[in-house]
Amino acid sequence: MGSEVFDVLGIAHPKGKELDFQLKGARLLSPDSTKEYVMTDPKQAGYLLNRLEFGQRLLADAIKEGVDFRDNVHVKAAIQENGFVTGVEISGVSGKKEVIKAKILIDASGFYSLIREHLKSILIENVIEPEDTILCYREVLRLKDTVAECPDYITIHLTQDLAPGGYIWYFPKGKDIVNIGLGGPQKKGEKVGDVIRKRYQENCLKRMIKGKYEIISSGAGVVPVRRPLWSLVDNGIMFVGDSACQVNPLHGGGIEASMRAGWIAASVAKKAIDANDVSTGSLWDYNVQYMRGQGAQFAALDILRIALQHFNDKDLNFGLKKDILSGKDILQIAYAGELKLNMLDALTRVFRIGLLDSMAHSDLLINLAYVHKLMTDIKHLYETFPAKEKMENFHLWKKQVEEIYKKIKRAF
Repeated sequence: MGSEVFDVLGIAHPKGKELDFQLKGARLLSPDSTKEYVMTDPKQAGYLLNRLEFGQRLLADAIKEGVDFRDNVHVKAAIQENGFVTGVEISGVSGKKEVIKAKILIDASGFYSLIREHLKSILIENVIEPEDTILCYREVLRLKDTVAECPDYITIHLTQDLAPGGYIWYFPKGKDIVNIGLGGPQKKGEKVGDVIRKRYQENCLKRMIKGKYEIISSGAGVVPVRRPLWSLVDNGIMFVGDSACQVNPLHGGGIEASMRAGWIAASVAKKAIDANDVSTGSLWDYNVQYMRGQGAQFAALDILRIALQHFNDKDLNFGLKKDILSGKDILQIAYAGELKLNMLDALTRVFRIGLLDSMAHSDLLINLAYVHKLMTDIKHLYETFPAKEKMENFHLWKKQVEEIYKKIKRAF
Protein backbone atom coordinates (compact mmCIF):
# COMPACT_ATOMS: atom_id res chain seq x y z
CA MET A 1 0.00 0.00 0.00
CA GLY A 2 1.00 3.64 -0.50
CA SER A 3 2.18 6.05 2.17
CA GLU A 4 -0.29 8.85 1.48
CA VAL A 5 -3.17 7.25 3.39
CA PHE A 6 -1.27 7.47 6.69
CA ASP A 7 -0.94 11.24 6.28
CA VAL A 8 -4.63 11.55 5.33
CA LEU A 9 -5.71 9.63 8.43
CA GLY A 10 -3.13 11.24 10.68
CA ILE A 11 -1.68 7.99 12.01
CA ALA A 12 1.95 6.93 12.28
CA HIS A 13 3.58 5.30 9.25
CA PRO A 14 4.54 1.62 9.69
CA LYS A 15 8.02 0.87 10.99
CA GLY A 16 9.92 -1.87 12.78
CA LYS A 17 8.02 -5.18 12.83
CA GLU A 18 5.01 -3.58 11.12
CA LEU A 19 6.99 -2.93 7.94
CA ASP A 20 8.10 -6.02 6.03
CA PHE A 21 9.72 -4.05 3.20
CA GLN A 22 9.72 -0.68 1.47
CA LEU A 23 9.41 -0.60 -2.32
CA LYS A 24 10.23 1.80 -5.13
CA GLY A 25 7.33 0.88 -7.41
CA ALA A 26 5.56 -1.74 -9.49
CA ARG A 27 6.53 -3.85 -12.49
CA LEU A 28 3.94 -5.03 -15.01
CA LEU A 29 4.76 -7.95 -17.33
CA SER A 30 3.06 -8.76 -20.64
CA PRO A 31 1.55 -12.27 -20.94
CA ASP A 32 4.63 -13.61 -22.77
CA SER A 33 6.96 -11.79 -20.28
CA THR A 34 8.88 -10.05 -23.11
CA LYS A 35 7.59 -6.56 -22.33
CA GLU A 36 7.71 -4.90 -18.94
CA TYR A 37 6.58 -1.58 -17.55
CA VAL A 38 8.31 -0.22 -14.48
CA MET A 39 6.00 2.23 -12.75
CA THR A 40 6.91 4.60 -9.95
CA ASP A 41 4.91 7.37 -8.37
CA PRO A 42 6.96 9.99 -6.50
CA LYS A 43 3.96 10.71 -4.24
CA GLN A 44 3.73 7.12 -3.06
CA ALA A 45 6.29 5.22 -1.01
CA GLY A 46 5.33 1.57 -1.32
CA TYR A 47 4.88 -0.30 1.93
CA LEU A 48 4.64 -4.07 2.28
CA LEU A 49 2.92 -4.38 5.64
CA ASN A 50 3.13 -7.14 8.18
CA ARG A 51 -0.64 -7.39 8.42
CA LEU A 52 -0.66 -9.00 11.88
CA GLU A 53 1.74 -6.53 13.51
CA PHE A 54 0.03 -3.53 11.91
CA GLY A 55 -3.39 -4.77 13.01
CA GLN A 56 -2.16 -5.27 16.58
CA ARG A 57 -0.94 -1.67 16.66
CA LEU A 58 -4.31 -0.34 15.52
CA LEU A 59 -6.08 -2.56 18.06
CA ALA A 60 -3.82 -1.36 20.88
CA ASP A 61 -4.46 2.27 19.90
CA ALA A 62 -8.21 1.65 19.90
CA ILE A 63 -8.18 0.01 23.34
CA LYS A 64 -6.07 2.88 24.65
CA GLU A 65 -8.82 5.25 23.48
CA GLY A 66 -11.46 3.34 25.46
CA VAL A 67 -12.72 0.62 23.11
CA ASP A 68 -14.32 -2.39 24.81
CA PHE A 69 -12.75 -5.26 22.86
CA ARG A 70 -14.62 -8.58 22.80
CA ASP A 71 -12.43 -11.43 21.55
CA ASN A 72 -13.41 -15.02 20.65
CA VAL A 73 -17.03 -14.22 19.82
CA HIS A 74 -19.15 -15.18 16.84
CA VAL A 75 -21.45 -12.55 15.33
CA LYS A 76 -24.88 -14.07 14.61
CA ALA A 77 -27.00 -11.23 13.23
CA ALA A 78 -27.99 -7.61 13.57
CA ILE A 79 -30.96 -6.80 15.79
CA GLN A 80 -33.64 -4.79 13.97
CA GLU A 81 -36.45 -2.99 15.75
CA ASN A 82 -39.00 -0.69 14.10
CA GLY A 83 -36.90 -0.41 10.96
CA PHE A 84 -33.65 0.43 12.80
CA VAL A 85 -30.60 -1.66 13.63
CA THR A 86 -30.27 -1.36 17.41
CA GLY A 87 -27.49 -3.82 18.19
CA VAL A 88 -25.96 -7.18 17.43
CA GLU A 89 -26.40 -10.74 18.65
CA ILE A 90 -23.22 -12.67 19.45
CA SER A 91 -22.21 -15.99 20.98
CA GLY A 92 -19.06 -16.71 22.95
CA VAL A 93 -16.84 -19.77 23.25
CA SER A 94 -19.44 -21.48 25.44
CA GLY A 95 -22.12 -20.87 22.82
CA LYS A 96 -24.15 -18.63 25.14
CA LYS A 97 -25.95 -15.88 23.24
CA GLU A 98 -25.54 -12.23 24.18
CA VAL A 99 -27.02 -9.00 22.88
CA ILE A 100 -24.92 -5.85 22.56
CA LYS A 101 -27.04 -2.72 22.11
CA ALA A 102 -25.69 0.15 20.02
CA LYS A 103 -26.67 3.52 18.61
CA ILE A 104 -24.84 2.61 15.38
CA LEU A 105 -23.55 -0.77 14.24
CA ILE A 106 -20.53 -0.62 11.90
CA ASP A 107 -20.00 -3.92 10.10
CA ALA A 108 -16.36 -4.52 9.15
CA SER A 109 -16.63 -8.29 9.45
CA GLY A 110 -15.38 -9.16 5.96
CA PHE A 111 -16.73 -10.69 2.79
CA TYR A 112 -18.71 -13.47 4.50
CA SER A 113 -20.75 -10.99 6.54
CA LEU A 114 -23.68 -12.66 8.30
CA ILE A 115 -24.96 -9.20 9.20
CA ARG A 116 -25.22 -8.13 5.56
CA GLU A 117 -26.50 -11.53 4.44
CA HIS A 118 -29.47 -11.54 6.85
CA LEU A 119 -30.24 -7.81 7.05
CA LYS A 120 -33.78 -6.80 6.07
CA SER A 121 -33.20 -3.72 3.92
CA ILE A 122 -34.27 -2.24 0.59
CA LEU A 123 -30.92 -0.45 0.33
CA ILE A 124 -28.33 -3.10 1.29
CA GLU A 125 -27.51 -6.03 -1.02
CA ASN A 126 -27.52 -9.33 0.84
CA VAL A 127 -25.77 -11.47 -1.79
CA ILE A 128 -22.59 -10.88 -3.81
CA GLU A 129 -22.65 -12.87 -7.05
CA PRO A 130 -19.73 -15.29 -7.70
CA GLU A 131 -18.95 -13.48 -10.99
CA ASP A 132 -18.08 -10.40 -8.91
CA THR A 133 -15.47 -12.21 -6.84
CA ILE A 134 -12.06 -13.75 -7.39
CA LEU A 135 -10.41 -16.80 -5.88
CA CYS A 136 -6.93 -16.12 -4.52
CA TYR A 137 -4.14 -18.35 -3.27
CA ARG A 138 -0.76 -17.21 -2.04
CA GLU A 139 2.31 -18.47 -0.24
CA VAL A 140 5.08 -16.60 1.53
CA LEU A 141 8.34 -18.39 0.79
CA ARG A 142 11.86 -18.18 2.15
CA LEU A 143 14.28 -18.84 -0.73
CA LYS A 144 17.27 -21.05 0.09
CA ASP A 145 19.20 -21.31 -3.20
CA THR A 146 18.35 -18.03 -4.96
CA VAL A 147 17.59 -14.39 -4.22
CA ALA A 148 14.38 -12.50 -4.97
CA GLU A 149 13.95 -11.14 -8.48
CA CYS A 150 13.75 -7.30 -8.78
CA PRO A 151 13.60 -6.90 -4.98
CA ASP A 152 12.65 -3.19 -5.04
CA TYR A 153 9.46 -3.70 -7.06
CA ILE A 154 6.28 -5.72 -6.83
CA THR A 155 5.70 -7.67 -10.05
CA ILE A 156 2.29 -8.18 -11.66
CA HIS A 157 2.10 -10.70 -14.51
CA LEU A 158 -1.04 -10.23 -16.59
CA THR A 159 -1.86 -13.48 -18.38
CA GLN A 160 -5.16 -15.06 -19.33
CA ASP A 161 -3.58 -18.43 -20.15
CA LEU A 162 -1.96 -18.93 -16.75
CA ALA A 163 -4.32 -16.89 -14.54
CA PRO A 164 -7.66 -16.70 -16.40
CA GLY A 165 -9.48 -13.46 -15.65
CA GLY A 166 -6.80 -12.43 -13.13
CA TYR A 167 -3.04 -12.19 -12.73
CA ILE A 168 0.01 -13.62 -11.03
CA TRP A 169 1.86 -11.60 -8.40
CA TYR A 170 5.40 -11.72 -7.04
CA PHE A 171 6.03 -9.44 -4.05
CA PRO A 172 9.57 -9.46 -2.58
CA LYS A 173 9.98 -8.91 1.15
CA GLY A 174 13.73 -8.47 1.13
CA LYS A 175 16.41 -10.52 -0.58
CA ASP A 176 15.21 -14.02 0.24
CA ILE A 177 11.47 -13.80 1.09
CA VAL A 178 8.68 -13.47 -1.48
CA ASN A 179 4.90 -13.44 -1.41
CA ILE A 180 3.68 -15.11 -4.60
CA GLY A 181 0.21 -16.09 -5.71
CA LEU A 182 -2.54 -15.73 -8.25
CA GLY A 183 -6.19 -14.85 -8.47
CA GLY A 184 -9.02 -15.26 -10.94
CA PRO A 185 -12.82 -15.43 -11.19
CA GLN A 186 -14.65 -18.34 -9.66
CA LYS A 187 -17.49 -20.34 -11.16
CA LYS A 188 -20.53 -21.68 -9.40
CA GLY A 189 -19.78 -25.00 -7.75
CA GLU A 190 -16.00 -24.57 -7.68
CA LYS A 191 -14.22 -25.31 -4.42
CA VAL A 192 -11.82 -22.54 -3.48
CA GLY A 193 -8.92 -24.68 -2.27
CA ASP A 194 -8.88 -27.37 -4.94
CA VAL A 195 -9.05 -25.20 -8.06
CA ILE A 196 -6.88 -22.26 -7.13
CA ARG A 197 -4.15 -24.24 -5.32
CA LYS A 198 -3.65 -26.52 -8.33
CA ARG A 199 -3.49 -23.52 -10.67
CA TYR A 200 -0.98 -21.84 -8.35
CA GLN A 201 1.31 -24.88 -8.18
CA GLU A 202 1.35 -25.46 -11.94
CA ASN A 203 1.27 -21.92 -13.34
CA CYS A 204 3.00 -19.93 -10.62
CA LEU A 205 5.22 -21.88 -8.22
CA LYS A 206 6.92 -24.21 -10.73
CA ARG A 207 7.55 -21.39 -13.22
CA MET A 208 8.76 -18.68 -10.87
CA ILE A 209 10.67 -20.39 -8.08
CA LYS A 210 13.91 -22.23 -8.79
CA GLY A 211 15.72 -24.23 -6.15
CA LYS A 212 14.74 -25.07 -2.60
CA TYR A 213 12.44 -22.97 -0.43
CA GLU A 214 10.61 -22.97 2.88
CA ILE A 215 6.89 -22.14 3.12
CA ILE A 216 6.42 -19.55 5.86
CA SER A 217 2.66 -19.19 5.43
CA SER A 218 -0.10 -19.92 2.93
CA GLY A 219 -3.76 -19.14 2.41
CA ALA A 220 -6.72 -19.18 0.03
CA GLY A 221 -9.77 -16.99 0.00
CA VAL A 222 -12.49 -15.14 -1.86
CA VAL A 223 -12.27 -11.41 -2.51
CA PRO A 224 -15.05 -9.16 -3.87
CA VAL A 225 -13.92 -7.27 -6.98
CA ARG A 226 -16.75 -5.00 -8.12
CA ARG A 227 -18.34 -1.64 -7.38
CA PRO A 228 -19.16 -0.92 -3.70
CA LEU A 229 -22.57 -1.81 -2.28
CA TRP A 230 -25.33 0.35 -3.75
CA SER A 231 -25.65 1.96 -0.33
CA LEU A 232 -23.24 1.69 2.56
CA VAL A 233 -25.83 2.75 5.14
CA ASP A 234 -29.34 2.14 6.41
CA ASN A 235 -31.07 3.10 9.65
CA GLY A 236 -28.55 2.55 12.44
CA ILE A 237 -26.00 0.59 10.39
CA MET A 238 -22.90 1.26 8.25
CA PHE A 239 -20.66 -1.09 6.25
CA VAL A 240 -16.87 -0.85 5.83
CA GLY A 241 -14.24 -2.95 4.03
CA ASP A 242 -14.88 -6.28 2.31
CA SER A 243 -18.41 -6.45 3.73
CA ALA A 244 -19.07 -3.23 1.75
CA CYS A 245 -17.14 -4.47 -1.33
CA GLN A 246 -14.59 -1.67 -0.87
CA VAL A 247 -11.85 -3.51 -2.74
CA ASN A 248 -9.92 -2.38 -5.81
CA PRO A 249 -11.59 -4.39 -8.63
CA LEU A 250 -8.42 -4.48 -10.69
CA HIS A 251 -5.91 -5.93 -8.22
CA GLY A 252 -8.03 -7.01 -5.23
CA GLY A 253 -6.24 -4.81 -2.66
CA GLY A 254 -8.50 -3.69 0.17
CA ILE A 255 -6.50 -2.59 3.22
CA GLU A 256 -5.86 1.00 2.13
CA ALA A 257 -9.37 1.36 0.68
CA SER A 258 -10.94 0.11 3.92
CA MET A 259 -8.83 2.50 6.00
CA ARG A 260 -10.02 5.48 3.95
CA ALA A 261 -13.63 4.31 4.16
CA GLY A 262 -13.38 3.68 7.91
CA TRP A 263 -12.10 7.20 8.47
CA ILE A 264 -15.10 8.67 6.62
CA ALA A 265 -17.57 6.36 8.36
CA ALA A 266 -16.22 7.22 11.82
CA SER A 267 -16.50 10.95 11.15
CA VAL A 268 -20.09 10.66 9.92
CA ALA A 269 -21.06 8.29 12.77
CA LYS A 270 -19.77 10.75 15.40
CA LYS A 271 -21.82 13.61 13.93
CA ALA A 272 -24.93 11.41 13.82
CA ILE A 273 -24.55 10.33 17.45
CA ASP A 274 -23.87 13.90 18.59
CA ALA A 275 -27.08 14.97 16.82
CA ASN A 276 -29.00 12.01 18.34
CA ASP A 277 -30.13 11.00 14.84
CA VAL A 278 -28.89 7.69 13.39
CA SER A 279 -31.40 7.45 10.55
CA THR A 280 -30.38 6.70 6.97
CA GLY A 281 -30.56 10.40 6.16
CA SER A 282 -28.19 11.30 8.99
CA LEU A 283 -25.69 8.63 7.87
CA TRP A 284 -26.10 9.36 4.14
CA ASP A 285 -23.07 11.65 3.94
CA TYR A 286 -20.86 8.55 4.28
CA ASN A 287 -22.38 7.37 0.99
CA VAL A 288 -21.83 10.77 -0.62
CA GLN A 289 -18.21 11.21 0.45
CA TYR A 290 -17.22 7.66 -0.41
CA MET A 291 -19.09 7.26 -3.70
CA ARG A 292 -17.95 10.59 -5.11
CA GLY A 293 -14.33 9.75 -4.34
CA GLN A 294 -12.97 6.24 -4.05
CA GLY A 295 -16.30 4.70 -5.08
CA ALA A 296 -16.15 6.48 -8.43
CA GLN A 297 -12.63 5.17 -9.03
CA PHE A 298 -13.60 1.60 -8.15
CA ALA A 299 -16.75 1.66 -10.30
CA ALA A 300 -14.66 2.72 -13.32
CA LEU A 301 -12.09 0.01 -12.58
CA ASP A 302 -14.91 -2.52 -12.35
CA ILE A 303 -15.89 -1.71 -15.95
CA LEU A 304 -12.26 -2.23 -17.01
CA ARG A 305 -12.07 -5.47 -14.99
CA ILE A 306 -15.06 -6.94 -16.85
CA ALA A 307 -13.47 -6.03 -20.20
CA LEU A 308 -9.99 -7.32 -19.32
CA GLN A 309 -11.38 -10.71 -18.35
CA HIS A 310 -12.45 -11.13 -21.99
CA PHE A 311 -9.22 -10.01 -23.72
CA ASN A 312 -6.95 -12.86 -24.81
CA ASP A 313 -3.18 -13.03 -24.35
CA LYS A 314 -2.56 -12.31 -28.03
CA ASP A 315 -4.38 -8.98 -27.80
CA LEU A 316 -2.84 -8.13 -24.43
CA ASN A 317 0.68 -8.83 -25.75
CA PHE A 318 -0.01 -6.64 -28.77
CA GLY A 319 -1.49 -3.80 -26.72
CA LEU A 320 1.36 -3.71 -24.22
CA LYS A 321 4.20 -4.21 -26.70
CA LYS A 322 2.91 -1.52 -29.05
CA ASP A 323 2.37 0.91 -26.16
CA ILE A 324 -1.30 1.33 -26.95
CA LEU A 325 -1.45 1.72 -23.19
CA SER A 326 1.61 3.51 -21.83
CA GLY A 327 3.07 3.22 -18.35
CA LYS A 328 1.54 6.63 -17.62
CA ASP A 329 -1.88 5.33 -18.72
CA ILE A 330 -1.57 2.34 -16.42
CA LEU A 331 -0.60 4.51 -13.45
CA GLN A 332 -3.56 6.79 -14.18
CA ILE A 333 -5.89 3.78 -14.29
CA ALA A 334 -4.47 2.27 -11.10
CA TYR A 335 -4.53 5.43 -9.00
CA ALA A 336 -7.47 7.40 -10.41
CA GLY A 337 -9.67 4.92 -12.26
CA GLU A 338 -9.27 6.99 -15.42
CA LEU A 339 -8.16 6.24 -18.95
CA LYS A 340 -7.43 9.58 -20.64
CA LEU A 341 -7.65 8.64 -24.29
CA ASN A 342 -9.35 11.21 -26.50
CA MET A 343 -10.03 10.63 -30.20
CA LEU A 344 -6.95 12.52 -31.41
CA ASP A 345 -4.72 10.61 -29.00
CA ALA A 346 -6.26 7.29 -30.07
CA LEU A 347 -5.74 8.06 -33.78
CA THR A 348 -2.13 9.08 -33.11
CA ARG A 349 -1.46 5.72 -31.43
CA VAL A 350 -3.11 3.82 -34.28
CA PHE A 351 -0.92 5.55 -36.87
CA ARG A 352 2.15 4.96 -34.72
CA ILE A 353 1.66 1.19 -34.62
CA GLY A 354 0.88 1.01 -38.34
CA LEU A 355 -2.27 0.48 -40.36
CA LEU A 356 -1.83 -3.28 -40.94
CA ASP A 357 -1.36 -4.02 -37.24
CA SER A 358 -4.29 -1.74 -36.42
CA MET A 359 -6.53 -3.63 -38.83
CA ALA A 360 -5.40 -7.01 -37.50
CA HIS A 361 -6.33 -5.93 -33.96
CA SER A 362 -9.22 -3.65 -34.83
CA ASP A 363 -11.51 -5.34 -32.29
CA LEU A 364 -9.07 -4.54 -29.48
CA LEU A 365 -8.85 -0.88 -30.48
CA ILE A 366 -12.62 -0.52 -30.85
CA ASN A 367 -13.26 -2.30 -27.55
CA LEU A 368 -10.69 -0.16 -25.76
CA ALA A 369 -12.34 3.01 -27.01
CA TYR A 370 -15.76 1.75 -25.89
CA VAL A 371 -14.44 0.72 -22.47
CA HIS A 372 -12.91 4.18 -22.10
CA LYS A 373 -16.30 5.78 -22.77
CA LEU A 374 -18.15 3.59 -20.26
CA MET A 375 -15.45 4.14 -17.61
CA THR A 376 -15.85 7.90 -18.07
CA ASP A 377 -19.65 7.69 -17.95
CA ILE A 378 -19.84 5.63 -14.76
CA LYS A 379 -17.16 7.71 -13.02
CA HIS A 380 -19.17 10.85 -13.76
CA LEU A 381 -22.34 9.22 -12.38
CA TYR A 382 -20.60 8.29 -9.14
CA GLU A 383 -19.10 11.76 -8.82
CA THR A 384 -22.66 13.12 -8.89
CA PHE A 385 -24.05 10.63 -6.34
CA PRO A 386 -27.27 12.11 -4.86
CA ALA A 387 -26.73 14.33 -1.83
CA LYS A 388 -28.81 14.00 1.33
CA GLU A 389 -31.17 16.72 0.12
CA LYS A 390 -31.87 14.70 -3.03
CA MET A 391 -32.02 11.17 -1.63
CA GLU A 392 -35.24 10.62 -3.59
CA ASN A 393 -33.04 10.54 -6.75
CA PHE A 394 -31.08 7.52 -5.49
CA HIS A 395 -33.16 4.91 -7.34
CA LEU A 396 -32.93 6.88 -10.61
CA TRP A 397 -29.14 7.13 -10.11
CA LYS A 398 -28.97 3.38 -9.47
CA LYS A 399 -30.95 2.65 -12.64
CA GLN A 400 -28.51 4.77 -14.69
CA VAL A 401 -25.54 2.85 -13.28
CA GLU A 402 -27.24 -0.46 -14.05
CA GLU A 403 -27.69 0.63 -17.69
CA ILE A 404 -23.90 1.08 -18.01
CA TYR A 405 -23.34 -2.42 -16.62
CA LYS A 406 -25.81 -3.83 -19.14
CA LYS A 407 -23.79 -2.16 -21.92
CA ILE A 408 -20.41 -3.53 -20.83
CA LYS A 409 -21.82 -7.05 -20.35
CA ARG A 410 -23.49 -6.98 -23.76
CA ALA A 411 -20.20 -5.90 -25.33
CA PHE A 412 -18.22 -8.71 -23.69
